[in-house]
Parts: sequence; C-alpha cells; structure tokens
Amino acid sequence: MKIFRILLFSFFLFGCKNHSEKISFNASQNKTDSIDVKARFNEYFEVINHPFPISPDLAHQNAIHDYSEYKDILQGVASEAGKDKFYIRYAEFLKTKNGVSQEEKREKLISIYSSLNRINSMIRDGGTYFGHLDKRIPGYAEYSIYISIDNDYFEKEYNIENQKKLFIESINQHIKDDESVNLYYLAKEKEERKKDFDNQVEKLDSLITDYYYLRMAQEFNYSHYK
Repeated sequence: MKIFRILLFSFFLFGCKNHSEKISFNASQNKTDSIDVKARFNEYFEVINHPFPISPDLAHQNAIHDYSEYKDILQGVASEAGKDKFYIRYAEFLKTKNGVSQEEKREKLISIYSSLNRINSMIRDGGTYFGHLDKRIPGYAEYSIYISIDNDYFEKEYNIENQKKLFIESINQHIKDDESVNLYYLAKEKEERKKDFDNQVEKLDSLITDYYYLRMAQEFNYSHYK
C-alpha cells in the first residue's frame, strides 16, 4: 500500500508539472502568433495601399474578394466582428503612416464622428450598426487625415460660419422631427435625451472650426446615416 501511495503521488506530481509546462508553451505560442498576425496585416496593407492608401471600405471589400495569399489572416473579415477588427488594424497601419504630428487632428475627427454616431444612434434608438461603426471610426479618421496632408483643397479663405450653421441646423431639425413622433419615452426620459442631444450638437459646433472639419463631418454624416 505504501508503494502504491508513492507511485500515485509521483504520477500526480509529474502530471501537474507537464500540464503546467504545456500551458506555458501555449501562452508563449499565442504571443508569437499575435506578433506574426500583426506583421502579416502590415504586409497586406502595404500591398493594397500601394502606391497610395485606399479608403477602409474599399480595403475591406478587397479583403473579402481578393488577395487569396493572405487568407490566413483574412478569414472571418466578412463578419461584422471581423470587419471591426479589420478596421482597427487598418487604423493602426495608417496611423503609423500619418505620424504623431497629426494627433490633434486625429482626436478632433474621432470626436466629431463619435458625436454624429451618438446622435444618429439615439434618433434610431440604437442598434448593432452603431456599435460596430463606433469601433470603425478610428479607421475612417485616419483616412480623413491622409487625404488632408499636403492638400490645399481644404484650405479655404472664406468664412464657413453660414455653411456650418446650416449643417448644425439640419441636424437639430432632424432631431426635433424624430423626437416629436417618438412615443416610447416618458417626459423625464425625453428631458434626459434632449440634454444628451444638445451636448452632442454643442460639441460638434465647437469642433468644426474650419472648412476641412465641416466637409469631413458632412461626408461622414451623409455617407453613413442617410
């Protein structure tokens, strides 16, 4: 019986040790795989963005239909969750190209696009579309930055206040019209919604400081919600 207990203890001891080593190996392997995946994505983006970067939407379409040699990293990008991850990778890649000097513009664009997404999400009472789009906003922002670099088209001399006023008024009118027929909220809830709407619109008004930001806000709003 004593020998049996010793053998049983030895089996348990070495079995646990081997199991622990196996877990450690897998964790290390996963880390290596992650590094390889990132490198592969960067390689892929270098190919599709040659000689000039393309929009994240077009890049995603290409990922679904073309470039079979990158199937090891592009499997699953057709799903909504896979598309989210693709846009995040795209943003990381193009952010490196655009550089840290664009950080102020980057933060501003992300805030503008996020406010527009919040407003339209509330108008339509939410939905998965807006949640997924929120994750993809950095990708759209990076492409907006790219097309602005060394591009004097966006450097308008005239005052944009009248154009901006019309844009903000159109958003406020959209909110007002939809809220007037929205019967799903009590009076107190509507008050809270109005505060949220007003806060987002005020944020937009303060962030849109020149023609470039106005144009980017208009394009993002009309291309994703109309």
